[in-house]
Amino acid sequence: MFRPEDAYIGNLVTALSALDAGITTVLDWSHIGNSPEHSDAAIRGMKESGIRGVYAFGTGSAGPERRFPEDIRRLRTEHFSSDDQLQTLALGAGIDREQWELAREVGARISVHVNGTGDLLPMAELLGPDVTCIHCCNLLDEEWQHLADKGAGVSISAPVEMIMGHGIPPIQQTLDFGIPPSLSVDVETTVPSNMFTQMRSIYTLQRMQILARERNGEENLPDLLTAKEVLRFATRNGALHNGLNEITGTITPGKKADLIMLSKDSINVAPVNNIYGAVVMGMDRANISTVMVNGSIKKWNGELLFDQLNTVQNSAMESQRYIYEKTGWSYEFMNAPVD
Repeated sequence: MFRPEDAYIGNLVTALSALDAGITTVLDWSHIGNSPEHSDAAIRGMKESGIRGVYAFGTGSAGPERRFPEDIRRLRTEHFSSDDQLQTLALGAGIDREQWELAREVGARISVHVNGTGDLLPMAELLGPDVTCIHCCNLLDEEWQHLADKGAGVSISAPVEMIMGHGIPPIQQTLDFGIPPSLSVDVETTVPSNMFTQMRSIYTLQRMQILARERNGEENLPDLLTAKEVLRFATRNGALHNGLNEITGTITPGKKADLIMLSKDSINVAPVNNIYGAVVMGMDRANISTVMVNGSIKKWNGELLFDQLNTVQNSAMESQRYIYEKTGWSYEFMNAPVD
């Protein structure tokens, strides 16, 4: 039922929400490649938001207009001809040899959802630093070793993995095999779209698991995670697994100015005793004071800076209303326009 304009406004409103939450960079795992027009519209929405983005071209609903995955060649030429731009290209791939080879042909990273035991074994020799595997809750030790040996990335979406029954989020496996984990939201309509929720989820999960093993008498246990380590997962490691670690992810001379400023005098954390603990365990999106992407200020003094923000919200609600009416779903709740 989605039209290109629905894909456009969905990406725009979501990217703006991410900026408001202090997320300077997103990977859009775009499941809406129903047609080239849908893909173009999704890319336009992300670009107009001003966020740094990786567009992972994914498949859409089966139909005569779908051009997955071969349309990635056109997308490379028309939208991502240079890697020196705010948005870059990836392929939202399946566990499919031909798709991975196509991504590498056009110089795109590979992002893939992996959750079945043994699924990665046929692809082991194709793994590499340009591959990021999402979820990975049910992998064999052999698969984890392949990921580690080939330098592939792992992105954990802990709240979604628990809510949707994927399995226990594999934070300890990534640590045991020396893989730097990154964090992802995955389904914004299901869980809060911010990094604070993601950080606290894996911090509390890992400590719960290790302390339970200690109570059972196990010795020589892994270290408990620290807040400083978890903050690294949400910043530096995300950049690494999106191929952007030379551009962003740390405050380093020569990198782009992707910065956020957090309010530490807000009542929810003041007075601060340990800055890492305050950020990871105490703060939320209300503490995001300022957001800067590529040197451009996107949020200032707690206010998102985007012209016609109300128009965007109204357009999103119009899209929502259209989809409900088109599908015949109940639309009984009040949804008044934004003034």
